Amino acid sequence: MKAPDPITVKEPIDLFKEKAAEYSKVCQVLVNCGIIAYKKFDVDSSMFHPMYKKEHDVRYDSPFEPMFKWLLEYENYPCLYRWKVIPPYDGEKIKNAVMSQSEKGFNVPYVDTNAETETDTLYIGKVQFCIWGRQIEHLGYHKQNKSHHGLHLHEWVKDMNLKMELQVFVFPKECIPLIETFEHEFAKEYRPLIGSHK
Repeated sequence: MKAPDPITVKEPIDLFKEKAAEYSKVCQVLVNCGIIAYKKFDVDSSMFHPMYKKEHDVRYDSPFEPMFKWLLEYENYPCLYRWKVIPPYDGEKIKNAVMSQSEKGFNVPYVDTNAETETDTLYIGKVQFCIWGRQIEHLGYHKQNKSHHGLHLHEWVKDMNLKMELQVFVFPKECIPLIETFEHEFAKEYRPLIGSHK
């Protein structure tokens, strides 16, 4: 019986050079072309309603319909997004509200109880595709709501009378290999209240 051919792997130095060249091309696309699209959406506590957890599809009902119409246009592109909180707000109360959802069995992002609260960024995230689906999870209107990882805004935002802004940045498809790196850079700059970007 013939022995299998040995697996060939690149030398580490060659692998580093190859990846550096690959990522350099991605960065050059952004330098030359920039991002594909950018949009901001106002979201406040008055927009949340129990009907979106049951009979109504949040994508096709006012006041969320314009937002989802735009997001659906870019469902096949990598995106970065930032949930921003509009003053006045209490950062400590927001962190406690998200942690309390975890105690109720919801799958929420990590909350660093020692992190600073003097920031207007609630959360920063990324997707390789399906930006609209990710925002349904954050709003708290996914069909399997508790099991999906997200902010679950529906569960706590009304109690705080919050006004927010969702900012979405659409990247060229070539940027998928570096979208996580861009997310980390974004998080270092804006220091979100919720989430871990180590």
